[in-house]
Amino acid sequence: MVANDGLGVYEIVVAFAHIAFVLFLLGSAFANIFRFPWFLYANDPKPAVQRVTGMGELVIAGAVSLPYFWGEGSVFMIAVALAYAGVIALTGFWRWKRRHVFRPANLLTPALLALTFAAVKAGELAVPVPEVQA
Repeated sequence: MVANDGLGVYEIVVAFAHIAFVLFLLGSAFANIFRFPWFLYANDPKPAVQRVTGMGELVIAGAVSLPYFWGEGSVFMIAVALAYAGVIALTGFWRWKRRHVFRPANLLTPALLALTFAAVKAGELAVPVPEVQA
């Protein structure tokens, strides 16, 4: 990490955005799997719907985290984050059209986390890595 070019600071920002997004997904997933009363996507879900949603969130968290272990697949990671943000935004819009006032504000947080993560990760991919000359 080079202190003067700003690339190291940007990598830290990307890491923090990734950590925030994955921790949100994990917290929501475990809350849904163990059927805690906080369900983000709708009011009073059926138990099977809540558990399947929690398992889906675990899969998304894994899909977003695997490229960090493989070293490749960052474009796939960005696509998954953007798809999640799109689905959540559409769910929020659908809830708003059905006259639910509280849910769109609740669904704005995960959509913005996913969009932020995808944007900073895409920016990291666009920045050329400087070559170190010896």
